[in-house]
Formats: sequence, structure tokens, C-alpha cells
Amino acid sequence: MKKFVQKANRVTAVFQHSKLSFDLARGTTFAQLAERLGNLERAHGGPPLSVDVRVPVDRSL
Repeated sequence: MKKFVQKANRVTAVFQHSKLSFDLARGTTFAQLAERLGNLERAHGGPPLSVDVRVPVDRSL
């Protein structure tokens, strides 16, 4: 049997002049993610144009 290895949750935020990806700790709330994106908004001169959140799923279940 294959052992499942949890990959990190991954966020990609696209801003007008840049794209930024970072890992998101397991158990992070939407409020914490919103706070982090707010900090990035100030650093990048505006809100992200898109945000992609990828959460790994154990397909063996």
C-alpha cells in the first residue's frame, strides 16, 4: 500500500505587476489568509487580481 504524504497547502496571488506563491500552514483560517493577503496588498500597491488556493486531498480514501 502506498503511504500518503501530506503536501503543503499552496496559495498563489496574482497582482497587477507580480505573482506570488507561498505555503499555507494546515489549520490556517480564512481570516488569517485574508490578513496575509491584506499585508501583500499594501506591499504590492493594490489588491490581488486573483487568488488560487490548492489543498491536497488523499485520494486513497
